[in-house]
Formats: sequence, C-alpha cells, structure tokens
Amino acid sequence: MTENVLSMICNSNYNLHRFSLICSEKTLITRLQNDLDNGVRQNVSWNHVLSTRTNFEKMDTIKIDVNDVKPEQVVDTIYNIIYPAL
Repeated sequence: MTENVLSMICNSNYNLHRFSLICSEKTLITRLQNDLDNGVRQNVSWNHVLSTRTNFEKMDTIKIDVNDVKPEQVVDTIYNIIYPAL
C-alpha cells in the first residue's frame, strides 16, 4: 500500500518516515480491556490483535516503545526524529 501512495507522489520532494508504536502484550491487553470497559471499543478479537502485534515488530519501521509513555511523549519522540536538533 505504501508503494502505491509513493508512486502517486514520485515527482515530489519528501522524506518518508515509518514508525511502529510497540508495547508489550500485557500492556496491549490492559489498554484494550480499558477501552472495552469504557465503551471505546465494542469488541476485540484477542487472537487477531495479539497475532497482528508481532507483525509490527517485523516491519521495516522505526520502533517506538510506548509501554509506559504518555501520548505527548510519543509525539515529542516522533517530532525529534523527524526534526533533529541542529
């Protein structure tokens, strides 16, 4: 899918950054259960979620550990990777 999008902008000047937000299985289950309990999600296919999680670890991306990190910290991390201090 990425290649299709890139082919449409091939004449543009850009830098592509690929990120995967990675957390432990325990953290993922806890977060999904919280979403279910709070009505954010209707249902979860646990097997699908856990099997998909391992796929992210295999992708050619910059991995960011989000186990004990607030969303604002993840944004800062990504920003600092894209726009490193000079």
